[in-house]
Amino acid sequence: MSKHLAQAEALSARAGQAVAARRLDEAESLLRRALKLAPGEAALWCNLGSVQGMAGHLDEAERSFRRASQLAPSLGDIWTNLGRIQLMRGDFASAEADARKGAQLAPNSAVAAKTLGDVLLCQGRADAAALELGRALTLRPDWVEALNSLSSALKQTDRLVEAVAVCRRSLALAPTDTAARNLVLALTYLPDCGDDELFQAQSDWAARVMPLPGGGLPPPANSPDPMRRLRVGYLSADFRNHPVARNVIEVLRHHDRAEVEVFAYAHLPAPDELSREIESLVDGWRDITRINDRQAARLIHDDGIDILVSLAGWTGDNRPGICAWRPAAVQVSYHDVGSSALPVMDAWLTDEALHPGHTTERFSERLIRLPCFYLHAPIADLPPVSPLPAGTDGPITFASFNNPVKVTPPMLDLWARVLAAVPESRMMLKYAAAFADAAMRERFIQAFASRGVAAERLVFGQDRLPRPEHLALYQQVDVALDTFPFNGSTTSFEALTMGVPVVTLAGGRFVSRVGISLLTALGLEDLAAQDADGFVALAAALCADRQKLAALRAGLRQRVQSSPLLDAPTYTRHLENAFRDLWRQWCSAA
Repeated sequence: MSKHLAQAEALSARAGQAVAARRLDEAESLLRRALKLAPGEAALWCNLGSVQGMAGHLDEAERSFRRASQLAPSLGDIWTNLGRIQLMRGDFASAEADARKGAQLAPNSAVAAKTLGDVLLCQGRADAAALELGRALTLRPDWVEALNSLSSALKQTDRLVEAVAVCRRSLALAPTDTAARNLVLALTYLPDCGDDELFQAQSDWAARVMPLPGGGLPPPANSPDPMRRLRVGYLSADFRNHPVARNVIEVLRHHDRAEVEVFAYAHLPAPDELSREIESLVDGWRDITRINDRQAARLIHDDGIDILVSLAGWTGDNRPGICAWRPAAVQVSYHDVGSSALPVMDAWLTDEALHPGHTTERFSERLIRLPCFYLHAPIADLPPVSPLPAGTDGPITFASFNNPVKVTPPMLDLWARVLAAVPESRMMLKYAAAFADAAMRERFIQAFASRGVAAERLVFGQDRLPRPEHLALYQQVDVALDTFPFNGSTTSFEALTMGVPVVTLAGGRFVSRVGISLLTALGLEDLAAQDADGFVALAAALCADRQKLAALRAGLRQRVQSSPLLDAPTYTRHLENAFRDLWRQWCSAA
């Protein structure tokens, strides 16, 4: 080995250590120094591309991998990494082509098999994804990251109990943040998961991420003036084309800048047009993609944030562990699917429908009930509301456009009972391009068949459509049926906006009361059933009176548009009032 190559490899090893500590700028600098010493080493270019991809520099990452492919075109790792970059871009066709090439060139590579599995999973082809992820685990049995991906694939294929078991196995091997959060999410979807079991999993995660005594940040040194302008920070990995961003952007547009100064802390490997719009709406934009949780917390602390709002912490790539460092004076959970269980999370935003006074859900935070929890962004390019598709005597079309992971066996039981109660009715199912997967369609056909519903009564929307075309499908739908225990949110709002009433089953936790929260905001809480029999009866009764159903459809869009769900100025004032009350309490205790 030449002296220069040995030095380059030593620098690459140091870069690996920097990546492990999430010091991505340092890692990139070390790899560039290594490449000056050994510019013909494909592995170094591959390592550089990986770091650039982690940092969200996708164009630079692709150039590095392309350079590596010129030096070593038969090296499977290069194509596998290119597939991951294309996946981050959302270019699924290119991602699959590159990932398949990587898997073919390196048939014994667990990484190649996992990458192809991840690509297939993101395309909604969960059965095929599970096979590839299983192959990755055959090659590398105790690989936690592959187990985490497999748990997601199992959730999508109606194997929730197996998904929970895989999550627990992953957690036993390595008690990582991702493994613990995956378990919480899997339990959230599980119909028979009790309140205590879920809260225990949430609390176990919180205990793992809390810093050791004496190892945290200095206490926030914010000035305890109860009336001064507040610094409010929003923490999210969803500041992009995502339902959370599309809702929160209306708050950002309507914040009273005399009352609040707004910061955004964004983890965004692949920012998009909506990211840039959000950046333009805030006073301070902080990209935390390239730094670890402690560094991000230090940044928030040094910015003097009074109220830190953690958005949807349990889901996606969000980083609620940052809050464990207590970087802000007051910390608030918003748009999350359950309690953070963090002792340093002060409040959880909700409303009376989501958490009535008799709620049995367990949580560590103080509940702050807004007059209405949900605020949705107005939808551009709305197709017109059609007349009732069934008319006065035609067959009724029910529908669910929710994620298939939300369609649990108990919900299928209820849907089948509804179809039996409404003769000649049919059920339309769509979620992105999930039902383009023949295995997914067949699984639902068999599930309904076992419940007495023939295949010809099922309609599958198979294409990933632009939003206006997707919404136009509701012109074929008479009534939407919600999911349980995890209700729809954006999906239900879209149905209601298109004039389609939603029948929901209200449960005992936040995620199973989203439907009743939305309907209450519209004065339609009578469409929320309190038990299984009530759900079937409600859906059947709604279809029995066609005149009433047609009138409801005709007026539903106007009802939505004049409701609190789209009243961003009033909603934002309520939110600011809640922040001010929390701030006053902090000042009193300071």
